[in-house]
Amino acid sequence: MDSSVRSSLCPPTCDVCGDAATGHHYQVPSCNGCKNFFRRAILGMKVFKSCPYDGECLSTDNNTALKKCRACRFTCSVRAGMKPLCVVSPVPLEKNPIVHEALRLRKNTQCSSEPSTSNSPVLVLEVAPKTPEMLAHRMIDELSFLEKVHERIRRSRFCPVPEDGIHLAEIIRGHSKLSQDYGEMFPGPSIQPPDPGAESLNILRTPTDLKKRSSCLEKFSKVWPHADLVYAIEYLKTFQAFHKLNADEQRLLVRWVIVICSHFTASYYSFKMKSSVTYHPDGSTVKINCVTESPQKREYHYESIDRIRALEMDEKEYVLLKAIIVCDPTIDGLCDYSRTILEEQRGRYAKAFFSYMSARRGPHKVPRNFVEMLKLIDWFRGVNERRKEHHLLRAAVGLRPWYCAEDSKEKPLLQDEIFL
Repeated sequence: MDSSVRSSLCPPTCDVCGDAATGHHYQVPSCNGCKNFFRRAILGMKVFKSCPYDGECLSTDNNTALKKCRACRFTCSVRAGMKPLCVVSPVPLEKNPIVHEALRLRKNTQCSSEPSTSNSPVLVLEVAPKTPEMLAHRMIDELSFLEKVHERIRRSRFCPVPEDGIHLAEIIRGHSKLSQDYGEMFPGPSIQPPDPGAESLNILRTPTDLKKRSSCLEKFSKVWPHADLVYAIEYLKTFQAFHKLNADEQRLLVRWVIVICSHFTASYYSFKMKSSVTYHPDGSTVKINCVTESPQKREYHYESIDRIRALEMDEKEYVLLKAIIVCDPTIDGLCDYSRTILEEQRGRYAKAFFSYMSARRGPHKVPRNFVEMLKLIDWFRGVNERRKEHHLLRAAVGLRPWYCAEDSKEKPLLQDEIFL
């Protein structure tokens, strides 16, 4: 952003300490130091002790003295106009003692106008204005919490298998599994991913003689190709926009986005665990010879992680991009009302995504990085379209996936309902 435009949007100095302001934080022109101090104070929920210098910090022009005294710095933050209700907090603000202290300093504590037998004052909380910064932070916090719940069920003892024979419609209609605590699954045989450097060297080789394997996974305790589809459906069911669709539209959305969502989830988890190939919470990983035996498996189990690594994606960018993936309005068969709902929800996530990327990467880098991130969605879609074609060819000749038990041939297969 041009400096002249920036100066017209925000005063040059911090209203709290006098340093150079970086923007409006909690509705006050302030520097990053005062912004972070105020946020930590609210989230810390501890009222600061009185000034050890009898309030002299407030009467001096030396901002160094002010920054050393947390009590006076907090007082200055509140007097400058910083609003505690703009801080996204997991604890209700009315139960936060530091919020009470801030409102007391701003003289926002008043007595009830109705006759009362109690002499206790009534705390009046003003409604926090929904600034773009506040909305983006709240959206990221909600999605980050949802991602933790999604990862928890992947780590849990809830182990759906193809032999369950549950139809897609039953999974969609059922109560959410994410809200239940199934307990942590027993740790797998390996809790550390293999050395990424060694994997990278092996993956780039093309072996001439590969033995056919019944499974690409090594030492697994869950049927991950099936289980991750179920977990991803449960994740999608937590979105309010999903429940505004009718039953047929919900099924269409699941079939269109759920395979990409489950693949993206497994790829980012592998990247986070510093593995170069697909790695699961039970410690199971993909066999190297399985990854190298075909371009399709290489792009699914290796290139997906490598592309995430090349983009230097962090967790907040990941959760926002994942939400953009599942709120896809470009599906045939949606009515105008449902398409509008998904477009609006996706637009809100895209704005928060762009805003966060601007803050993290800088305004000069974000346009190119933003486009690269969105291109990643198309790449994942292409990979999984090829998976669907492969599944269709196998199904046409009567072959079932490796993870299906021999005695389950008569039972419906979730992948068939999604892919075919």
